Amino acid sequence: MSPLRDKSLRNEDWYICMNQADINKKLNKNDIIESVIYFDETDSTNNQAKAAAKSGTPGNVLYVAGCQTAGKGSRGRNWVSNADDGIWMSLLIRPQLEADKASMLTLVTALAVSAAIKNCTGIDSFIKWPNDIVISGKKVCGILTEMQANDRNILFVVIGIGINVNTTHFDDEISDKATSLFCETGQKFDKAEIIAEIIHEFTRYFKIFMETKNLNKFIDEYNSKLINAGKEVKVYGTSENVMQATALGIDEEGRLLVKDTNGKTVSVVAGEVSVRGLYSYV
Repeated sequence: MSPLRDKSLRNEDWYICMNQADINKKLNKNDIIESVIYFDETDSTNNQAKAAAKSGTPGNVLYVAGCQTAGKGSRGRNWVSNADDGIWMSLLIRPQLEADKASMLTLVTALAVSAAIKNCTGIDSFIKWPNDIVISGKKVCGILTEMQANDRNILFVVIGIGINVNTTHFDDEISDKATSLFCETGQKFDKAEIIAEIIHEFTRYFKIFMETKNLNKFIDEYNSKLINAGKEVKVYGTSENVMQATALGIDEEGRLLVKDTNGKTVSVVAGEVSVRGLYSYV
């Protein structure tokens, strides 16, 4: 699919232009998001969403930034969020869900983002369990899910999504691990259109997920997109222990099933470990 363009813009930077109104007009009334907050620049959309939730902001809200100065990735890593060339957004939602099920929302989001990328660009993407979207063996998107709970129940969940959209090149130290939609196609894309498509797809997947509150209906689809499936991986725990295994797929709780070198199947829980390819990122 060709990138969508506002033909009224005469300069070559039409794809940079995005604001709250652009996003709002592309959302549907049936989408899970009830309002949009846009920042030209902020430290982190996840930080903004969490602060708003703690201060009592009602409803399900989408926070979007043109630029992040302190974007966050998984396991405390920084996420480079250059101005204008990517999507930096966070969903603030309040699902009726037990706290131990929150990690599954990362996998639901990954499916939604992968579907949205396909719908908007025609590109097939894959998932590096549990929170990265990969194209051509390189990371194009990262997902960070954070929550606050009271006893066993979730008070709110913030799902941060960062996508390299119109980035033209990467620094040497990450060029073998990172890519963008532009690098894969040679085309610039309308970021507001992609954001709206992610929300449409997330709404669809989330409604199905909430019917059973597990991933049973998504196992086959997820495993077909799992870039680690059938590959040797290293599982890094919180200690110095590293387990070498073969990735098999996910179960209905979103755990990654791996077979260790003794032939034993082990369940790996998202948030407790990091999974990497034996010789590369994937």
